[in-house]
Amino acid sequence: MRLDDTVGDSYDNAMAESADGAYETELVWRRKLFADLAELELATFRWVSWWNSKRRHQSLGYRTPEQIETEYYASRLTIKGEQKSGHSNSPPNTTVKPRS
Repeated sequence: MRLDDTVGDSYDNAMAESADGAYETELVWRRKLFADLAELELATFRWVSWWNSKRRHQSLGYRTPEQIETEYYASRLTIKGEQKSGHSNSPPNTTVKPRS
């Protein structure tokens, strides 16, 4: 098997190429030249921070990763609170076990 024929595994770098293309298009080619390497590094850091936290993702229902993470942890706190108090919004278990 040739490495360039694989899809969906560690040899498939389509996602990385997509992110690299977006980086070049959105940051590098849309602005004036960078004064020095430090300016490029800072701009890259800011772009990556935006890409990983603020950018709306189609696969997340056009929500940001921060929104998804906030919702996840809020739901985990609700579940833990229900477990501690013994209360739940779920209906009680009404399954009857057969006698042996």
